[in-house]
Amino acid sequence: MSRKRQHSHRLVRPENKNYLRRVRLRSRTVPVVWSITTPKDYSAPDIASASVVDSDNRTLRVEYAVPQRRTPEKIFRELLQKWRKETWFVSSMKKRVSHPAYLNIIGMGPAGIPLILQELQHTPDHWFWALQAITRKDPAPPNATFDQMRDAWLAWGKHNGYLR
Repeated sequence: MSRKRQHSHRLVRPENKNYLRRVRLRSRTVPVVWSITTPKDYSAPDIASASVVDSDNRTLRVEYAVPQRRTPEKIFRELLQKWRKETWFVSSMKKRVSHPAYLNIIGMGPAGIPLILQELQHTPDHWFWALQAITRKDPAPPNATFDQMRDAWLAWGKHNGYLR
């Protein structure tokens, strides 16, 4: 009666797209070839696969899903939705702009500027504090109304290439 040998395989997640990694299998070092395929449209999760050659020269192939990459726009939309959901009823602007989601949008830095300006263009809201914090500029005149501040920021965005 033959018994199947069980091998313990320890796979290490790759950092680069393709590379060769060595792992220890029963006191022998064998090569492990990693390859990751990335879909162009990000509609499906990335698939990572590993080929392991064991001590009996059998090739084992393992495939698993890698979480999708989150684009800055997707991150912004998630934070925006959370911010609006949790602060729509708050009348204090200080409390609204000190919300963690709003602060995370500010933390996106320059990558968030075009997203904020597009949102300001389509759905006006209080994005002026975030824009001032990121850009360290204030194109609006002193004592400006909401509409004047909005127009000034949109003009600034077009002038600096953030908007078309």
